[in-house]
Amino acid sequence: MSSLRTLILTAIVLTTALITPSALGGAWENYTWDGDKDQYWDTENSGTNWDHEGNNDPIPTFNDNVFFDGPAPHTTIELNGNRSVLSVNFSGSVDYTLEESTFLDTLKLVDGIITASGGGTHTISAEIKLEADGVWDIDGVNTWLRVTDIVHSSSGNEFSLTKTGAGTSQI
Repeated sequence: MSSLRTLILTAIVLTTALITPSALGGAWENYTWDGDKDQYWDTENSGTNWDHEGNNDPIPTFNDNVFFDGPAPHTTIELNGNRSVLSVNFSGSVDYTLEESTFLDTLKLVDGIITASGGGTHTISAEIKLEADGVWDIDGVNTWLRVTDIVHSSSGNEFSLTKTGAGTSQI
C-alpha cells in the first residue's frame, strides 16, 4: 500500500511540474517601471518605460508581473487604455500612482495580487478587475495602498479579496 501511495504522490508531483507557465502558453516575466520616457504605461516610441532584464522592452501583458520600486522621473503613471498583468508590486518609500487616462481604463489582475512595502503611499485611481481571488499584502505600518475606483470580479465570476500585512489599505 505504501508503494502505491508513493507512486500516486510521484505522479502528482510530476504532473504539477509539467504544468509550468510555458506549458500554459508563456513564461512569467518581470517588468520594472523606470519611467524615463514619459508618464504613459504603453509608450513605445524609442523604447519603453519598462525595464525587462536590463533592456527597454515592450510593455507588460497578462503574463507579466510589474514592479514599481524606486525613484523614477515619472511616478504618476497613466494606464492609457485597459491593462492586464499577473500582479502589481510596489516597494520602497517613493509614492506611486496608477491612474486612468480616460474614464474607462481598467487594470485587470490575472492573479489578483498586489504587494506594497517600504513605507510609500501608493494609489490606484482606476477600475480594478480581479481574475482570481485577490491577496493584497500591504507590509509595514507606514505603507499605504489607496484604491479610489471600484474593485470587482470579471463577468460571471466571484472572487474574494484578502488584505494581509500591517500596512493600511483604503478602498
